[in-house]
Amino acid sequence: MNHRTDRFNFGISTTSSYIKDIFVPNGFDVNLRGGAINAAKLYDPTLAIRDEEGNFVLTEFMDIDNPLAILTGNHIDGNRYRYLGTVFAEYFVLPSLSVKVRAGGDANNEDKTVYKDRTTIIGNSLGGVATAYSATQTNYLVEGTLNFNKAFGDHNLGALAGITTQKFMTKFSEQQANNFTTDATLANNFGLADRSTLINNSFKEGNTLLSYLGRVNYKFQDKYLLTASYRIDGSSRFGEGNRFGFFPSFSLGWLIDQESFFPSTDVVDMLKLRGSWGQTGNQEIGNNNSIVTFASGNRTSYVLDDQFVTSLNPTRIANPDLQWETTEQIDIGVDFSLFTGRISGSIDWYQKKTTDMLLNLPIPTSSGFSSKLVNIGSMNNSGFEFALTSYNVVDRGFSWSSDLNFYTLNNEVTELGGISQILTGSFSAAAGNISIITPGEPLRSFYGHEVVGIWQQGDDLSSVTNNVSPGDFKFRDVDGNGTIDGDDRVILGNSFPDFTWGFGNTFKYKGLNLYVFFRGVEGVNMINGNLLEQYFPRSGVRVNRFAEPFLNRWTPTNPTNAQPSYLNVDQLSQGVNSRTVVDASYIKLQTVRLSYTLPTRLIQGTFRSVEVYVTGLNLITFSDYEGYDPALNPNGSANFRIDWNGYPSARTYLFGLNLGF
Repeated sequence: MNHRTDRFNFGISTTSSYIKDIFVPNGFDVNLRGGAINAAKLYDPTLAIRDEEGNFVLTEFMDIDNPLAILTGNHIDGNRYRYLGTVFAEYFVLPSLSVKVRAGGDANNEDKTVYKDRTTIIGNSLGGVATAYSATQTNYLVEGTLNFNKAFGDHNLGALAGITTQKFMTKFSEQQANNFTTDATLANNFGLADRSTLINNSFKEGNTLLSYLGRVNYKFQDKYLLTASYRIDGSSRFGEGNRFGFFPSFSLGWLIDQESFFPSTDVVDMLKLRGSWGQTGNQEIGNNNSIVTFASGNRTSYVLDDQFVTSLNPTRIANPDLQWETTEQIDIGVDFSLFTGRISGSIDWYQKKTTDMLLNLPIPTSSGFSSKLVNIGSMNNSGFEFALTSYNVVDRGFSWSSDLNFYTLNNEVTELGGISQILTGSFSAAAGNISIITPGEPLRSFYGHEVVGIWQQGDDLSSVTNNVSPGDFKFRDVDGNGTIDGDDRVILGNSFPDFTWGFGNTFKYKGLNLYVFFRGVEGVNMINGNLLEQYFPRSGVRVNRFAEPFLNRWTPTNPTNAQPSYLNVDQLSQGVNSRTVVDASYIKLQTVRLSYTLPTRLIQGTFRSVEVYVTGLNLITFSDYEGYDPALNPNGSANFRIDWNGYPSARTYLFGLNLGF
């Protein structure tokens, strides 16, 4: 709702939503879905689902639930209520000067119960396991600004000054118990559980942002443009003396085609040169990292005077010196339009330098912790961005338009405050420290062993001290000491693509409209956790594998250097290697949409417009990647990509009807 008079402008908007029977996005559900996918991949496909008595069949070679038991034996019931609202009021002191106040809120309430019944391994061993939790997340924003806009002669001036504050809060409570009298009530009656197993947990945390801002926009003769801004941002996540960061920026623009010396031509319609410089801050480190916090231990872990007690443990080392991570960016670009708008686009070069990076620095474990969050080092990002749009009327009633975008990214860590390297990163299928941060290389480069072949019969196996056999991977001995260990690791790749592109085409003929969109990523690496599990199965050698490489594995009668024997799980510590860090480049036919708009004469008097359409999403992927989809990234980090038990991406078809009234 909006209301406006000559001096007063007022508006309010609210939305609410409710979702039932959801997988609430938290770690437990991620592990549950990942576990189902992992079991489905590894389980013997020749086994029956159930035995003659109706029980789920288990394999004697793995301590993993039957995949169907994971899906049907974990009972999840959830609700999510979300409320969003904004309200603003603006008063014009003068026609060119106004005061504006805006307030907004976002409240997200969730509750969920999970029950593992006796058809699952853990549910059977513990007599049913129940978890119930509720969580509330709120986000409130209040801002006030003073706005000025005035044109006088060849000049146009706009200015803004203001203050904003934003508060985030999360409240969480959880209850767990096991050994239920029956599975019939699922997690809806904790009174049927063994009271001695009952565990309650809760926490409350939040953070606050406070910002002061100012901005000036100036235009002269509609061809010279200037914008300058200054922000002072404060975050409660940093130490008391370092909470505020100061971030200026400015940009210049020049419409060259408006100059008198620019030749009048039918080729160039618009030509704009622009450049900008600015600083921004990053405070995404989670809450309370600058202070010491404590967490309760499992109350069944310690016994004092014959009674179970709950411990209180510090969770981190305080760092009151934490401050904003700062990124300084320079951008130079050109915008253009050619041939009466039939071709338009932009070309940009950018460079970003990030200083005071917020990284977890490894520290001696004698401190009780393995790492400490600090500001250390710097890195550079640079590249080009190119966008092009074309429109062409080929013939009467037929048109064709295209959109092409292309961009590159070159990432390099430039210094680490005198430290030569930081080893970090892990995931459940591999050992820790699987990536490296070191000057001269991309951030979090994959760090592992280089495979140089397969040990063969007749090779001198005593040339290394490791326990190897014919058919095992042969790794490069970097330091030449005869032992393959952590000192023999090399950089194997990184998660920054050489370039990314998208190409869309729209074809129109009378009422028909066809849209086709491709996108591609080239020169990106990813850890294929599925391959790692294939080479070094933690659940034993009797697991399901990729068929083609396994059938061509090394055997005494097939002494290949292409595939190992798949028998040595002792090489798991070398699991991150040049065979499991793979090229994840791809080209996708992402979207195809075909629609038809009925002629007006057929719907006159009934509807304003009628459109029938069919859409296909994620239709075809062209890639050499061995796995579900090279675009999957269950790890969630764009600069540290790992494919491990990711939910397969769906091919989707939509049929629809749009009616205009």
